[in-house]
This record gives sequence, C-alpha cells and structure tokens, in this order.
Amino acid sequence: DTSTNAAVLFVYLLDSDELIARFGVRSVVDWINSVFKCFDGVIQPEGGSSSGCTKIETFSQFYLAVAWDQHPELLPEDYRTYPDPAVTAIRACVLMAQSVAHVRRPDGKPTEVVPHPYSLIATAVHLYP
Repeated sequence: DTSTNAAVLFVYLLDSDELIARFGVRSVVDWINSVFKCFDGVIQPEGGSSSGCTKIETFSQFYLAVAWDQHPELLPEDYRTYPDPAVTAIRACVLMAQSVAHVRRPDGKPTEVVPHPYSLIATAVHLYP
C-alpha cells in the first residue's frame, strides 16, 4: 500500500522503570498488559469498527499505531468527518486515555496517557510496501 499522508501515534507509559524498582516486574507487566488491552479495544475493537488507526506494535512501555489516508468508506461514519490522519490519531489518543481511566498503576495512581513527543509529526510522509 502507499499513502500520501500519515500520522504516527506513539504512546509512552510514564514511570514504568521506577514502578518496577518499587513494585516488581510482575505487577508492572500486569498493569501494562491491562493498559494495552484497553488501547487495543480502542484501536481495533472486537466486533466493532476500526478507529481509523492500525496498531503496529507494542514494546516495553510503548504503544505504536499509525493513521493514514485510508479509503473513507472503510471508516466508521463518525470518523468520515475527520479524514485527516493527524486528527484521527489525536482522536484515538483521547479515546485511549478515556479507556484507561479506571486502570490503576501499581502505586494506586491513575494511568495517564502521554503521547510521545515524536507522535503526530510524521504527517505528509509516503508509506511504501
């Protein structure tokens, strides 16, 4: 596939290294898994329509997804009003933040979704197979 416009959504979970030191690997991995399951439910909900983004990968405390100028007819009706990939990625990030509002970190604090500073700067790139 090729695309003339794309946006990268790179989400970083804060303080995971510090949390591992304080609470152990198992509790932090369980937390990260819970968060990423919520993110997956937003990006590609089971039995639902796509968010307009595609999950590329997860690694450590990072979640990577991409939005591009897909065929508008494939997007959910409410996304067709915002076909710009940057807007789609921002909207997905907001929905991701809302999806983890109930998930507590190992230290009991609420999970915060922070787009990585490099997110969304990759607009107007060409993607080649």
